Amino acid sequence: MCLCIYIGSQHELPLVPWAKSDPGFHVDLLDPEDGTYATIMERLNTTHIYQLGGYMGCACPLFYSPRYESDLSERIHDVRAMLEYLMLQLSEGPLKLFATSWDEFPEVYPQRSFTLMQPVDGSFEFPENEVLELER
Repeated sequence: MCLCIYIGSQHELPLVPWAKSDPGFHVDLLDPEDGTYATIMERLNTTHIYQLGGYMGCACPLFYSPRYESDLSERIHDVRAMLEYLMLQLSEGPLKLFATSWDEFPEVYPQRSFTLMQPVDGSFEFPENEVLELER
């Protein structure tokens, strides 16, 4: 199943449209009619909910490690664009992030602070099934 990354904010965030002719990092408003909307709203408890994606269309390219050598450069490009976007939006107000593959459904999803930083050691990923309060 694909990785999904959601961002919650009390203020509106700029959308980054998906471009089929030049695919890459994008940000879409999560449709209230989407089947996951209520679940995500319950986890993030914010006014606005967004879904992030990468060059494949889903959020799968928004993490990387050496095992993804066939598309490593695309993944690194998308992760850098995502981190730049999130850092910029953090200057406007707090953000919450929830990443999941929808393969686990614990009764409680832990919540913790998470400092955004540039990837190290040739890999990057957000912890899954935790509500992350993003910090600079």
